[in-house]
Amino acid sequence: GFLPVVAAWRGGGGLDQGVHRVLGMSALLNFQSFLVCIILFICSSTYVRVQFPSYITRDKEGMAALVYKGSVVGTRLSPYVSMACMSMGIFVLLF
Repeated sequence: GFLPVVAAWRGGGGLDQGVHRVLGMSALLNFQSFLVCIILFICSSTYVRVQFPSYITRDKEGMAALVYKGSVVGTRLSPYVSMACMSMGIFVLLF
């Protein structure tokens, strides 16, 4: 959450120790948070493709191509993605 980040910057260990605490909470370094980010990206890109199909096409480059690939995964594997969303939601609430 937000409070540990603020506490890390206000800690008495200096800026270097606070930076290490903040980087330790990154979503890329925590596997559970990384999975939540991937699942949210897939669900969001699938929703954007359904709402705005002309913006998300196969022939785009860069971030739009990444959103297209995420939406393809979301549409083709929708039962598995929904099960992953439900299980990660329960896991995040309980642990």
